[in-house]
Amino acid sequence: MQLKTLQERPWQDWFEVEDNGTGIPEHVRDRMFEPFFTTKERGLGTGLGLSVALGIVSRHRGSIEVDSREDHGTRVLVLLPGEQVGSNAAAVRQDPASGFVPGRGERVLLVEDEAATRSGLRDVLEMLGYKTVAVEDAEQALALDPTLTFDLLITDLMLPGLSGAALAEQLRERWPDLGVIVISGYSEDRIAEMVQNLESAYFMHKPFSMTELSHEIRVALNEK
Repeated sequence: MQLKTLQERPWQDWFEVEDNGTGIPEHVRDRMFEPFFTTKERGLGTGLGLSVALGIVSRHRGSIEVDSREDHGTRVLVLLPGEQVGSNAAAVRQDPASGFVPGRGERVLLVEDEAATRSGLRDVLEMLGYKTVAVEDAEQALALDPTLTFDLLITDLMLPGLSGAALAEQLRERWPDLGVIVISGYSEDRIAEMVQNLESAYFMHKPFSMTELSHEIRVALNEK
C-alpha cells in the first residue's frame, strides 16, 4: 500500500520506522498483525508482538500503516490522536471505539507452558488493565501462596502433567468463585469432550484477537 502524506493529517502525532531490507512478502504482510501468526519456527516466536502493538495503538484511537515491497524495504507509520481529539487518557481507555473492554484491576492467573506465548498474553492482559501472575504449568499454579486471591484463571487446556481443566477444578476448591477461561488450539468438539466435567467455564479457540479476549474476560468476570 502507499502511505498518505502526513500533511493530510495535521492534527495527529506520529512516528515512523523505515529500513532498506528485503521487504515483506504480500502473503505475510496481509497477516502480520494477526494474533498468533508468525514466520518463526515453533518456540522462537508467538505472533503476538505486532498484535499487541496494534492493540495498544488502536486502544488510543491510533492506527498503524505499512508500506513494503519485496527488495525495496519497509516503512511503518504509527499515527496517534493529537490534542484536537483530546488528551484525557482515561477517556481514551474507556472509549468503546477502541474495541477493547478494559479491566478494572482484577487479578488474573495465567497458565501457559510455552514461554513466548505466556509472555505475550501476560503483556496483553496487563495492557488491558489486569494484575497478572503468569506461570508455566499446574504444579507452579498450585504452589502459589494460598493467601493470594484471583478473580480469573486463564489456562491452556494441554499442560505438562495436570491438564488445564483438572487444574481449574483444584483451584476452585481454594477459590470457589474463581472464573475460568480455557484456551486451546484443539477443535471445539475435542475441547468439549476434555472439559465436560468443568462447570461454568468459558472456552476460547486459538487463534483469537485481543478484542475477543477482552470481551470474553469481562463476560466471565461479570458472571462470577
